[in-house]
Amino acid sequence: GRIISFIPILFLLYYAIRRTVRGKELIFVLAMLPSMIQEATTINADGIDISLSLALTVAVMRVCYAEKDKFRYLDYGMIIATTLLLARCKYGALMPLALLPLLIFMKKRKETESEDKILSWGALALTIISVIFGFFPLIHRTVGAYSPTLWSDCYTFSDIIHDPVHIIFLLGSTIYHQLDFYLLTIGGTNLGWMNMILPQYITVVMLMLLFMSAIPAEKEKGVFSVKTRIFMFIVALMGIGFAVGGMLIAWTQKDAEFINGVQGRYFLPFVLLLGISLMPERLTCDDKGAFRNKVLIASVWYQIMVVCAIFLRA
Repeated sequence: GRIISFIPILFLLYYAIRRTVRGKELIFVLAMLPSMIQEATTINADGIDISLSLALTVAVMRVCYAEKDKFRYLDYGMIIATTLLLARCKYGALMPLALLPLLIFMKKRKETESEDKILSWGALALTIISVIFGFFPLIHRTVGAYSPTLWSDCYTFSDIIHDPVHIIFLLGSTIYHQLDFYLLTIGGTNLGWMNMILPQYITVVMLMLLFMSAIPAEKEKGVFSVKTRIFMFIVALMGIGFAVGGMLIAWTQKDAEFINGVQGRYFLPFVLLLGISLMPERLTCDDKGAFRNKVLIASVWYQIMVVCAIFLRA
């Protein structure tokens, strides 16, 4: 089971690193996070969700900003499959990623080639279908179609609409109580069923490496317009909001002090978008790759410390 789970994740990560127009090092370091390695090597749904998210982001960027090549039909197929799959994942948490094909529509709709016109309108249709497809389970939950077991005392859309002030205070309480937990579990301080606690410095160093891997090379400046970067940031921000909101509806009982069920790894699908959209292009590294190579080597060798810490605390 673990092998069958690992194979598609490995393929998707290889595809993302091989085909992306920017952020190869960021994807590699993200894949080396202890939390990601655990997800990829266990029977767990989050590993494949994160990998699908990275593949979709890369495929959309490839179609929009790279020259057409013989593998472009693989990108087209990847966009269709991943968009439809992610629209239904994690109680709607990943549904904002279904908006990414709109970049293709915005980029290609004024092109004159017939293939580009088909791409642009096909991307728009795919986005609309995926959003409708993704909203169905949320509507299903709202009308109370789930069996009244664990779900019977959780929040619904009606609660959000009728008492938004309470929801705002609940979000504030969640940030106050859980922000440090989210940051640490992005890197993998809590592994297993939250019962394998790694030293916090491991996560801090891995997050620093993740930040450094997002620094663009001089030749990558100006690849994305300001409008595109703003759109990417909005999608990522919506994804984070949907991740928290999905757990509010699916997992949080009405007497809870903060939103339950959210873990740092739920934000990993949006790291590539955030890295591209938020990293200032004035901050660059050399085109020869010396700085980036050191970051990659450090992320690999740092796994030795992770393994040692796991054995020492097992």
